Amino acid sequence: MKKGILTFPNGGHYVGELKDNKPHGQGTKTEIDADYAAAWVDDMNNIEKTPTQFPGKQYVGQWKDGLQHGQGTLLDIEENYVGEWKNGCQDGEGTHTYFPGSPLAKYVGQWKDGNQNGQGTYTLSDGSKITGEFKEGDLTDKALVEKLAKYYDEYEKKRHLN
Repeated sequence: MKKGILTFPNGGHYVGELKDNKPHGQGTKTEIDADYAAAWVDDMNNIEKTPTQFPGKQYVGQWKDGLQHGQGTLLDIEENYVGEWKNGCQDGEGTHTYFPGSPLAKYVGQWKDGNQNGQGTYTLSDGSKITGEFKEGDLTDKALVEKLAKYYDEYEKKRHLN
């Protein structure tokens, strides 16, 4: 296997094994917003890759055709997601944990195309739960939407008093 260095128009570069002058085999690809080591097949990473550096974010998990696909974990300074991915979006079962100080502690449930979709449960910062049906990121039950809105109002009042 030939080894080499490739430089990309966006300022990134690849150091590692090449086939037909494309990443193929073991190598490290550095981009403006990420630096990761992985195994490559014909310029696409189709197995797990672990970023070694992400400004504020890190994704560890499965990939297909250069996109998050399969099981994966996205770690962020403010929030995290652990679950299923499809074509670069949360899709399937997953848990989204919100940053400390948020009125929401976490969401556990179904996702589709990066949005909460299907059955899911919000756990609020006070420990109470709201379970319902979601469509394109929104609760579908009006009474639950009103309950959540009331909780947000009370949360903001308490926050401003402290």
